[in-house]
Amino acid sequence: MKKIFARMGVAVLVSAMAFALSACGSDSGSSAGDEPGASSGSSESGSMTDSRDGQKYKTVKIGKMVWMAENMNYKTAASKCYDDKSENCEKYGRLYNWDDAMAACPNGWHLPSQQEFEDLFEAAEKAGNDAGIVLKSTSGWIDEGEGTDALKFGAEPSGWYDPEEDAFLEEGVVARLWSSEEENATDSYYAHFDYAYDNVEMYMHSKGSLHSVRCVKN
Repeated sequence: MKKIFARMGVAVLVSAMAFALSACGSDSGSSAGDEPGASSGSSESGSMTDSRDGQKYKTVKIGKMVWMAENMNYKTAASKCYDDKSENCEKYGRLYNWDDAMAACPNGWHLPSQQEFEDLFEAAEKAGNDAGIVLKSTSGWIDEGEGTDALKFGAEPSGWYDPEEDAFLEEGVVARLWSSEEENATDSYYAHFDYAYDNVEMYMHSKGSLHSVRCVKN
């Protein structure tokens, strides 16, 4: 009888050790897998009010930066609504030339630099897809060119205005967001979102053209 109990004791001890080793291995794998998801692949929503005109904007924290989650709609002398229709300002915000864009953000906010845009794109890619897909809104883009808006940035296909042609162009096709950086006296950089592409590129254009503005918190 003692031999039977002894065998049972050994079996229980071996089983317990095997379970403990298995549990340790499982905890280690879970912890390593959780680390990327706990970093910058997530966002935190909020809001702010522009004291200049009382307009309220959605905001979103992505990585270490707080961005406006809507285009600026602050009226400046040279800004326009797409097709000169006020309802498009409500939908897309206003379009600005570069000089006005540099002054469009409220106190405590600024027009983003190229590096700040690049940091945004990198954080978006950590959410599990190309930056354009993650940052574009889920509707409004032609030919199923919408995104998932996984981080609630909500880039809208607001188009742009060409002053040389006196024409509003590419609503539903592109979003162009000014950056603060100049190439030279006549050209500056902007972030280009396109219905046909999953990524986002920094391009250069004339400062006189009118594009959208997203501000980032100081």
